[in-house]
Amino acid sequence: MDFNKLSILIVDDTKFSSAIVSKTLSNAGYEDIRTARSASEALELIKERPIDILLADWMMPEMDGLELTRNIRKLDEAAGVYTYTILLTAKDGTDNFATAFDAGVDDFINKSFMKEQLVPRIMAASRLVNRQNMLLRRNRELMVAKHKLEIINTVDPLTKIGNLKYANSRIQDTIRHVESRGGALCYLHFSITGFSEIQKNYRKTVIDQLIVSVSKRIQQLVRPMDGVTRVGKSEFGVIQHQNSLDVCQGKIFKRVMDGVNIKPYETEAGFINLKIAMSLFACDNRQEFLPNPETVIDEARSHLKTDSAGVEVTTFHWSAAKKNQAGL
Repeated sequence: MDFNKLSILIVDDTKFSSAIVSKTLSNAGYEDIRTARSASEALELIKERPIDILLADWMMPEMDGLELTRNIRKLDEAAGVYTYTILLTAKDGTDNFATAFDAGVDDFINKSFMKEQLVPRIMAASRLVNRQNMLLRRNRELMVAKHKLEIINTVDPLTKIGNLKYANSRIQDTIRHVESRGGALCYLHFSITGFSEIQKNYRKTVIDQLIVSVSKRIQQLVRPMDGVTRVGKSEFGVIQHQNSLDVCQGKIFKRVMDGVNIKPYETEAGFINLKIAMSLFACDNRQEFLPNPETVIDEARSHLKTDSAGVEVTTFHWSAAKKNQAGL
């Protein structure tokens, strides 16, 4: 994507502020820039024509930047695209980071450093949104050609998501991206606790329905471009590329864990409650050596706390000490 063709929408209820941002980006060479005075106006503009990057004030009347982002994520899902969202704010602190990322925000710029940060952040966002939309296109192509993927054994035949072979390949691709371009690998591992007992109590058709339902719910709870895979009989993995290791924290993904546990799963035998444990493995390129895909999955599996499913997300960040212990 040519950076000057990037579609940018600026949302600010203060006309003067949006004019300054627009002029700064225009002077930097960006051509496709639109402005909106409210979140509702922004949503109408996006429905008319999708955008690549949203720049919105966090604090706005009627609908703030977080609620606007949540609505944009719904539009993204329906359209099969991804909009990179940046909030302009005077807020600071890790709690605000967690709140913003939980709402689906990709980044935010402190207004005190707008002059220094605006153009560099937009340049970085353009690379990321291009890659993410490319992944979305590839995922759509995977769905269209799933019968071909089944032949080469990278699709789980029951859930139609990636299998262990695909998970290893996707993790390896993400690690290469982290090594060359930065960011962090974030791998989420899910395991249905007490699965052997569940198998004893229900017919195979019911078990299959549970597995399919869990896979669908996980897909609904993560981003469209994330790699959702089935890595074992009762285990699932989600492969993500994040901007920073700081985002790969258990409290940020608590929403996902709550989502898979809070409601029972419907089957022909009725509604069944499951306990699903979740762990998080993360690494970035600050280490000399990064783990291989098998190590990523094994470490995430080993850090599951099956006795506290639905209560907390266990988190493990790859360390130099662990690398030496693994003999890498």
